[in-house]
Amino acid sequence: MNNYKSADAQYREGTLGREIFPLMAGPSPHRKCYHVHKDLLCWYSPYFKKTLRGSFREAKALKLILRDTEVAVLGVVVDWLYTQSLPEHDDPRIQACIGRWNEPITGVYIFSDRYDIPDLREHAMDDFYTYFTNDDGEDMPRYSVINTAFNNLPRSASLCRFCIDVYARYWSQDQDDEGEVTARADLPKDFLAGLMIESAEVMKHLVKTGSKPALPERCHYQE
Repeated sequence: MNNYKSADAQYREGTLGREIFPLMAGPSPHRKCYHVHKDLLCWYSPYFKKTLRGSFREAKALKLILRDTEVAVLGVVVDWLYTQSLPEHDDPRIQACIGRWNEPITGVYIFSDRYDIPDLREHAMDDFYTYFTNDDGEDMPRYSVINTAFNNLPRSASLCRFCIDVYARYWSQDQDDEGEVTARADLPKDFLAGLMIESAEVMKHLVKTGSKPALPERCHYQE
């Protein structure tokens, strides 16, 4: 990051540059447009800085259509750019738009990885980790989340590694409802291979010490 005042601080003070860029998501004719300050996009994302300030075709365009992004996910991303906050798991906007909290947050993580927004990626991972290591959260990330993550991220991504670690330590087959049992057949090979390797390490620790190893601390999933 540059050492001058952050773009979001400038926005709060009313000193942010006035240049606006339209970001669009969703299939036509249901596509939605979000108008975002260019300075915010360029501050947080090297990708958008190169795209909007460089010689790319998009830099000269009047808008950018993100065809691989859900409308609700882009809405969360834009809100984060201006507030640096992500919705809670019981946020009615999330429940109404996409369903379970961890699915849109997974989409936000993927967006931040795809468009190179490191701060947002870390924030999404923080919330994901906290939620699934909190007694008030769900027991496990759903298989739909695992499919989405592994089909859109490298195996080395923090979110993918976390899913493997959680399942290797805490999963039992009686946790899966009928829908999850059916969904097992579609689990990605990278997830299953990683789970097999990590489960072997967990069992080795169990035999040696009499207990399974604890889930790694949050810092283990920093990128």
